[in-house]
Amino acid sequence: MGLKVGDVDLDQQLIYVRGARIKVFEKNGSERMKGTKTDAPRVGPVPDVALALIAQAFADKAKEELLYPTFRNDLHTRLRTACRKVGLPELTLHELRHICRSNLMITGGVALAQAVLGHKDITTTVDT
Repeated sequence: MGLKVGDVDLDQQLIYVRGARIKVFEKNGSERMKGTKTDAPRVGPVPDVALALIAQAFADKAKEELLYPTFRNDLHTRLRTACRKVGLPELTLHELRHICRSNLMITGGVALAQAVLGHKDITTTVDT
């Protein structure tokens, strides 16, 4: 929810995750940005299949604009529904992260998976 248009480099096919946008539920509810766990941006690859979709979402937007200006908290539900519609087992966003890690380790090696996931210790990447 915190991605800005400028966080995605379509030419290099990279996405920079600099933090998260969170909803604060209090008397006058608000939104705020928070950094990553390490306060360093995480860099990840953008798959070929996503390039056209992302480019379409960027049309007529400035680099500082949020990619998703409307805060959503139903992504888990939407993912489960999508899995059901195509006949796949229902997955969580965290399970997708584990699948991504496994695929990165197989195709690019442990060091790549560690870098993309932002793990300081390689044992976190390998033992999960």
